[in-house]
Amino acid sequence: MVIGAEGHHNVGIQLAREMNHNFLGCAENALGIREWLESKGHQYIVTPEKEGPDCGTFIPYLHVLISTPFYPTYVTTERIKKAKNLQLLLTGGIGSDHVDLKVATATGLTVVEITGSNTVSVAD
Repeated sequence: MVIGAEGHHNVGIQLAREMNHNFLGCAENALGIREWLESKGHQYIVTPEKEGPDCGTFIPYLHVLISTPFYPTYVTTERIKKAKNLQLLLTGGIGSDHVDLKVATATGLTVVEITGSNTVSVAD
């Protein structure tokens, strides 16, 4: 895994592969932010693997992890301990029950819910 250049970050997200391709939250569309992030020099890592042996291979390299409420990345104590570079965990929607908030807080990890970001998809 290539670590971003100084001043740039690795941003990761796990999105469902078997989803309507018109939905921004499918792995192929990657929330529609790939081009913007990469234009800023950041590396955007998208994977549909949220379970199994390969799902956490990129965690130690991430600075930011984005999660969605309908396909959450479970941020457990074990994953937080492996995430030596992780500074920010974003949840695109309401709810952080997939995050070990006690451990995240104790390690200085910032957890943010972007409430309202999924209102259009919920309404659909």
